[in-house]
Amino acid sequence: MHVSWGWIKQRPHFLAEGLSKFYKIKVYCEKGKDNVTKKHESKSLKIQNYLESPFKNKRIITILFYYLKKIIIFYQVKKNNIIWLTFPAQFNLVEKGLTKKKILIYDCMDDMLEIYKNKNKETSNLLFNLEKKVCNNADILICSSDYLKNKLLQRYNLERNIFVVNNALASLELNRKHIELSDKIADLFSVNKTKKIIYIGTISVWFDFDTIINVLNQVDNINLILIGPKDVEIPENNKIKYYPPVEHKYVFSIMKKADALIMPFKINELIKSVNPVKAYEYIASGKPVILTKYGETEKFNDFAYLYNNEQQFKGLIDKLQNNELDSKQSLQKCLDFAKNNTWKNRLNTIQKIIEEHNIEIVKK
Repeated sequence: MHVSWGWIKQRPHFLAEGLSKFYKIKVYCEKGKDNVTKKHESKSLKIQNYLESPFKNKRIITILFYYLKKIIIFYQVKKNNIIWLTFPAQFNLVEKGLTKKKILIYDCMDDMLEIYKNKNKETSNLLFNLEKKVCNNADILICSSDYLKNKLLQRYNLERNIFVVNNALASLELNRKHIELSDKIADLFSVNKTKKIIYIGTISVWFDFDTIINVLNQVDNINLILIGPKDVEIPENNKIKYYPPVEHKYVFSIMKKADALIMPFKINELIKSVNPVKAYEYIASGKPVILTKYGETEKFNDFAYLYNNEQQFKGLIDKLQNNELDSKQSLQKCLDFAKNNTWKNRLNTIQKIIEEHNIEIVKK
């Protein structure tokens, strides 16, 4: 995994946990600031941080540690039948250990080249070449969205099958389980006379603060509550409250406090490839859901309000303020949608893909 195990829970975490019910899995991941890896271990799921140099400013030592890491991963590849990658650069670590008997899977959850395009040209070119290698060598290639699938096909001139396995939400029971919030989190919702719009997730350069603040400044009694990790500064505004990441088990209890749940993203090439996990979770809450409109969110049109610009967003917030913005569907229809879009459903699809691939190998 290219993220730490203790990071905000994402696709790789859900898939690793779910697949451990069918397979014995060892996860190698980036080391985070957290210390939660041991909590999540079980008999079928082991978590191990990558070996990293403690002296990153010393080039020779860093290179030495990199090759030690490659040796460790090489022996793990030799011992396992299925190798699952989530990031192109991981191919360098596993390549030497791959044989015809191994199944290499690349699960592309985001447009990695778009994420790293502002790095130096050397890094961008390296990532391009590595992802091209992965896409050509993987036995099974999976993408999280149709847009991402089509982009990989065009970018690398591929003539092969790419499976689309969308994101999803945790089990409906877990997603709707109420857990008492801590006093610090509960304080975010203490102002009773205001409407509360909530965003839960990573706050980064794609977050459309301009539109949000312009609209908030035009309305009364509306507060925005942001919860999640951030790598950009949040503009100062007395109508915006921020709280750091919370454990996933608290998400439903937080959503219950919302008058509306929003995903206000700037539409760029990176976002166009995103099949948003939060949309599934938002819909399962039965609350009004407001999403920026693009190809992947149009799939949620029956359950969410989609907007193209500030004027349309302002119109939705006005309706919310006037108590005219209800959930687009009944709670039961939202729950039925959620039941059909859990990680359990996605894992069943992935397991079938792997099993069918194994049959193909046997036939050969």
